[in-house]
Amino acid sequence: MRDNSKKFWITFVLLVLLVDVLLIGLWTFLDVRTREFVSNEQVTFPLRQGWIVQIRTGAEEATLEAADDAYFYLKRQGVSAVEKILLTATPEERPVDYEAETYFYLEETIPADSDWIVMEASFAEGRVKPSVAGEEVQVRTSATKEVINSSAWEKTGVLLLLSAWVCIIVGIVKS
Repeated sequence: MRDNSKKFWITFVLLVLLVDVLLIGLWTFLDVRTREFVSNEQVTFPLRQGWIVQIRTGAEEATLEAADDAYFYLKRQGVSAVEKILLTATPEERPVDYEAETYFYLEETIPADSDWIVMEASFAEGRVKPSVAGEEVQVRTSATKEVINSSAWEKTGVLLLLSAWVCIIVGIVKS
């Protein structure tokens, strides 16, 4: 009788851990997967802290607009010290029907083929428009290694805590 109970718990815990590993992988993948946005007019996309934003257009330059209710800034990747490497949001007057207390806005002309890393942001939203109407705009957002690791550890903690509760409940019901 005791051996059956021990065998049950070993099998149950191994099964729970296997399900946890699969859920952690799937949940992390869905959270940090690369996203691509393509349009002939403008592209709207989220600006998440720690993410890389790759902007490609057929024109020589594009206009990047972004807004958030908190301060945010982007840093350009792979540029010389002479070029402008930071884009920072400035406090602006809130638009009509904007519900948050503060409003930060950024509008800059940027090179058509440029990569930016979002250094600080909460829930900012960006929009890229080509300088020449009708040109295709491509934006790709991808997570950095730090974002992937952080996301995986967060999900691991949540799922292991949930699994511990499941084991406790099964133990109570089984006894």
